[in-house]
Amino acid sequence: SLSKQKAAMFKALVLSVFSKHSQHTLFDRCIFHGDSAVNDYQGADGFRTHRVALNAENFRQAVLSSGSIPVVLPAVVDIPGAPPGVYRDGGLLDYHAVPSSISHIENGLVLYPHFYSYLKEGWFDKFWRWRKVKAAHLDKTIIVAPSDEFVASLPGGRIPDRQDFFRFKDNDQERIRRWTLVKQRSIELGEEFLQLTESGDIASHVTLLQ
Repeated sequence: SLSKQKAAMFKALVLSVFSKHSQHTLFDRCIFHGDSAVNDYQGADGFRTHRVALNAENFRQAVLSSGSIPVVLPAVVDIPGAPPGVYRDGGLLDYHAVPSSISHIENGLVLYPHFYSYLKEGWFDKFWRWRKVKAAHLDKTIIVAPSDEFVASLPGGRIPDRQDFFRFKDNDQERIRRWTLVKQRSIELGEEFLQLTESGDIASHVTLLQ
């Protein structure tokens, strides 16, 4: 029921004050995959992790579950080939998926294109401003993201999001104007990045997290 969902989400929110890992009894992770490479994703953060191969029977339900926001949208129940249970948006656990939390990285580096210069591991972490993924958990991760200065130069000093539909409820023209401007600025930023990689001087622009 809706009331039980709200109670469960409130419990998860309260537990998140301590850490994402305090929610081990509330959630499992399920990775739906299309090839054997998924064996690399072991679930290194203590959450029980299931791996399920995609097929014609479960593809649609798996996709729907990935966007099933609690309380807002209905859950997907008992997906074929997966353990029995209720399936919801994986962002609850992996809001900004942290490579070292999902897999043991022994060799190589992970290239992580992102829209912020920091990561919020779980969805509930975004409610706590101080909660960011520690640099030690990103030792083998290269984040490619807009600088804080670039974001500050955007309309309103931020990246547009879904809340704009509420902020500009009676002013669609302004919302569209801002989104269009940010889209164009983003294209320019992407072109600048490509030029930088081709120049061979990209290392001088890398910032190491402390």
